[in-house]
Amino acid sequence: MTSEEGADWRRIFFDNVYRHHRTLYGREAPKEPNQDQLQEFCEGVRTLAKQYVDDPDLHDPAMTHFLLLDVLQSQQQILLWTAQWGVYYKVSFRRSLPSPYRYFVSPLLGVVIYVASIGLLWWLDTRDHSVLAIILTVWMCYWYLIQRPNTWWQRSRARKHFSRLAQLLAVPIYEIRSKTYDPDTIRRRLEACDQHDLYIASIAFALLKVLPTSFAVRT
Repeated sequence: MTSEEGADWRRIFFDNVYRHHRTLYGREAPKEPNQDQLQEFCEGVRTLAKQYVDDPDLHDPAMTHFLLLDVLQSQQQILLWTAQWGVYYKVSFRRSLPSPYRYFVSPLLGVVIYVASIGLLWWLDTRDHSVLAIILTVWMCYWYLIQRPNTWWQRSRARKHFSRLAQLLAVPIYEIRSKTYDPDTIRRRLEACDQHDLYIASIAFALLKVLPTSFAVRT
């Protein structure tokens, strides 16, 4: 490959990286990307990062820094999304709603169902359908006093867990954003995340190896 061809390939690759970055962080990117969009971005940026690491002719400190941030920030976004919506079943009505409807439609529907259940219970009682009224009362007691609180508790635990993992990842991300950091220190911080069941994409460590010691991005 001639020097001109190498420069052209380098420019094309960098353009692809920036174009891919804009699909999640650009002006036309979705304000609240869904799980599929986040997963697609993660897979795409990791593929680009691997291609970048495997080709020494592409190596550039600023681009390494750029890809490293995209790899880690996209993983953090998946953790934050999971903390918010991943605690719901995939077939969940609330999870299937587009934003912003998922924030109020499902709770409002729950209130409607509760009021309707109370109305039905009153109607059964006034019509002397005592057996059906007792069955409905038992179901409501189980659903609203046992099932729902247990579900909320489980979701609360899951949210706290994924939020904590996202906060762990926020520390090295903050240091990387400073544009002046020690790659070995960042590597140790990312390796420490494994102790908390947060497994960092291996390509992030490969990118850190490409960076020189005492790295600083020139702006």
